[in-house]
Parts: sequence; structure tokens; C-alpha cells
Amino acid sequence: MQIQRYIEHELGPEALSSIQRLRNACFPDGQHPRSYFKQLPHLRFLAQDADQVIGHLGIDHRVMRFGDRVHSVFGLIDLCVAEDRRSQGIGSALIDAATECATGAGIDLLLLIAHDPRIYTRNGFIELNVKCSWLRIDEHTNYGVAVEQLCHELMVKPLSRNLNLSGPIDFLGYMY
Repeated sequence: MQIQRYIEHELGPEALSSIQRLRNACFPDGQHPRSYFKQLPHLRFLAQDADQVIGHLGIDHRVMRFGDRVHSVFGLIDLCVAEDRRSQGIGSALIDAATECATGAGIDLLLLIAHDPRIYTRNGFIELNVKCSWLRIDEHTNYGVAVEQLCHELMVKPLSRNLNLSGPIDFLGYMY
């Protein structure tokens, strides 16, 4: 297995089609005729074996406001691993690759929305319970700003010291 980083606009139709098939297989309730859920990621990490995409992790790079401070964030999007390759460390390897990239780039923290926090907790993420605001996007339509307390789904992995992770949090964009 090999993990490689790709800039979104450099991926060709074949790779995007492979990502779409994997993503749709892993998220049956979120089927889409595209390789992303809400918005194109900036970067992608792909786990490949014999030219087959067996794992995927998208990255959205932005700044976000935490209370009165702004932090540089890598938002993790659509972590998925082929069903027959799960429990082999592929998801953790993708998270490690994103963490290494972010640390090297001076990113303050990783952030994600988790429906099942187990893999993230094992990989150094902590859960936040905080009021957040974000741009509501669904099927390429903007529905305005949402403000809501997020409980048991917002997770962060601090990468630098002196972070202020208290809320409220403004995503300054859509929710991953």
C-alpha cells in the first residue's frame, strides 16, 4: 500500500471516478454523482494498492475563529476505506499523513465532524462541545448561516501550542 498526496485540480477523471465509487460505497446514505460531499477539497490523500484506490481523506485548508483568536485549520473530509481493507491501519495511516503534512506546514489544528469517533480518538483527537456557526450548503445551494451547539461530533487534534479552542467557533465557511 502506498499513500500519496494530491492537489485537487491535478486529479484526472479516472482518479475522481475511483474516489466517487469508494466514497459512495462507504457512505451509502450520502450517495452523489461526484467525488465529494459538499465542496471540493484542496488536497486529497489516497491509499492505493496495485493502482486501486483503497482509502481516501480530503483536506480543506482555511482559517477559523475560536473565540477571539483565529487559527489555521486542516478540515478532514470523507475519510473512507474499502470495506475489504478495513481494520488494517489504512485509516490511521491516512490521518498520520494528513497530520505530518499539517505539522510541516505550520497548521494549528486538524478538525472534523465525526459520526463515529473511535478511530479519531485513537489518533489523538479530542471532542469539543461548543456553539458553532457555519455556512449551510446542500447540493450546491447556500441556505445561509447556521448557529448551533455541536455535541459529540466536533473533534480537533491540536498541533501547536498556545491554542485557544474555546468557543464560540466560526467555521468561516461550510461545515465539513
